[in-house]
Amino acid sequence: SDGLRGSVVAAVVSEFSLRGGDADAIMHQHGLEPNALANPGVKVPLARYVAMLETMAEQLADPTLGAQLGLATRPISLGPAGMVMARSRSIMTALERLTRFFTSFQPDTQSALSEDDGQVTWTYRLRDPAIWPRRQDSEFTISSLIQFIRSAFLRHWRPQSVQVEHGPISPEATRTLE
Repeated sequence: SDGLRGSVVAAVVSEFSLRGGDADAIMHQHGLEPNALANPGVKVPLARYVAMLETMAEQLADPTLGAQLGLATRPISLGPAGMVMARSRSIMTALERLTRFFTSFQPDTQSALSEDDGQVTWTYRLRDPAIWPRRQDSEFTISSLIQFIRSAFLRHWRPQSVQVEHGPISPEATRTLE
């Protein structure tokens, strides 16, 4: 029934493959047929997708893979989520729309938007604490949001601050993420 849109998973798998990853092996390991993502109506359970992202990072020995995949993903390849961003008149409108409709793009997640004293904060988290580890998903989501804003509004935009629920994996990975 509910799950992550296959188009999002297909975009991630395609970029993983371009980086030298074995997409067929990853999909098989996580219970997906190689041609399953060709069907635009397919849904991938969130836990399976998150685990697949973690396995991809391990296979490529790249602890920042999720963030890099997010930055490499174009809004159009993420379907409706990308369209929400592209059709907004401002960054704030885009964030409001994305927050309102995020769970229809990616169920079992929670996002919120707040503004306090001119400071805008967008939060995202998976609702199920049993889905762990989930470093790659959170870093993918944050970096793809940054990419959306850059593509639609300000090419060199950077957030003032990013906080994640997981600790740093290494000083080198932290520098790469920064």
